[in-house]
Amino acid sequence: MTEFCHFEGATHVDMLTTLDILSMSLQGAKRRSIAKSLESVCHPEATAEGSQKVDETLKQVQGDKKFHTPHFTHCTHVTHSKKAAFTLAEVLITLGIIGVVAAMTIPTLIAKYQKKQILVQLKNSFSVVSNAIRLSEVDNGQMSIWPTGAEMDVNAYWTKYLKPYFANPVLCATKSDCGYDDDLDREKWSCGSRWGILTDDTRLLFRLKNGTIVFLPRNSHAQDGTPIYASQLYIDVNGASSPNECGKDVFMFIRTDKGIMPYSSPGKDCNTNPEFCADTIMKNGWEYPEDYPY
Repeated sequence: MTEFCHFEGATHVDMLTTLDILSMSLQGAKRRSIAKSLESVCHPEATAEGSQKVDETLKQVQGDKKFHTPHFTHCTHVTHSKKAAFTLAEVLITLGIIGVVAAMTIPTLIAKYQKKQILVQLKNSFSVVSNAIRLSEVDNGQMSIWPTGAEMDVNAYWTKYLKPYFANPVLCATKSDCGYDDDLDREKWSCGSRWGILTDDTRLLFRLKNGTIVFLPRNSHAQDGTPIYASQLYIDVNGASSPNECGKDVFMFIRTDKGIMPYSSPGKDCNTNPEFCADTIMKNGWEYPEDYPY
């Protein structure tokens, strides 16, 4: 610790230097007397006696016409210390730890966010398709009495029963028209049914304004070639974006006399078959149950 004396209008100076300045014009015993007095004053334990010595010393110094000193005010102590700081090695280690933690947690957070978005899109897409069909039923009667099988060609079905009730829907002649890659896994997409995903004289594939893709395999054929009616309806909630798998972003519904409903079967759920995943989510309040497999 270094001691300093404060002077009004002057900067801090070391005590010994101060003693030299104050007594530079004095000689012998007088100089030693002033130095001793100042040393007493600037000591940490300075008392009233020290203050009295200050007055006496100043009188002696100021009485000497050869020397002028600013007005003396008080003494204090200043401690010199280095500020704490991180070393480069410590900073690099910290950044490394942060990087490892981020690499472990960020993918999980992204996956959770994406799954949450799928739920939001599923609920919204179901609402859009359901409302469109209800509006069509107002004009065309219940869906259960709409033409089935080979009773009506697909284009007429699309033009009368579906297209007017969606906002700017786009009919896709092929899966590529809806944005799917040529190597799309049809079995994973259609919950194992292996439908040809396109629009022809047996089925309808179209994209909604929000990007959702809807597929209705309205007509089909039995192995003997007999026309049959397929009541399934598929909704790909994020369009052609991956993963394009049933139970993950593609969900299966069924057309009934009450409109469309999630495909279901008593005693079965998403863990049994991905075609029941929409039903599992809907029954759980549009949330994934804890044992959701996808």
